[in-house]
Amino acid sequence: MFRQTMKSVLYGVGAIATAPLWLIERMSRRVAGRDVWFVTQSEILSLLPGRLGRILRNAYYKRVLESCPLHVCLQFGCLFAYSGVNVGRNVYLGLHSKVGLVDIGDRTIISDDVQLLSGAHQHATAESP
Repeated sequence: MFRQTMKSVLYGVGAIATAPLWLIERMSRRVAGRDVWFVTQSEILSLLPGRLGRILRNAYYKRVLESCPLHVCLQFGCLFAYSGVNVGRNVYLGLHSKVGLVDIGDRTIISDDVQLLSGAHQHATAESP
């Protein structure tokens, strides 16, 4: 019980600490109709080490991704390229994982250095239909 309460408090502090980032992104999206600062902020947060980094990433992504519960583990170097990502519960993304426009189901474990591409059109050329 105490441990769960402490986690909730830490996530609350993380939400407050990351508020300038996610508030700017959400307001910018309303004006521009697309991600504005998301990739830059994602890159910055991916470089924060340790437990503090994981808490801050969780707090930020909960507020800017399509869906992302607090009960995920986003390791150091984990980077999202688009905000339209859906992350399920109890997901683990390993070190230096790169995530495109995908849906990640509940209880998924993704190893270190994995790249999840955005589908068939990830590397389209001018000649592609």
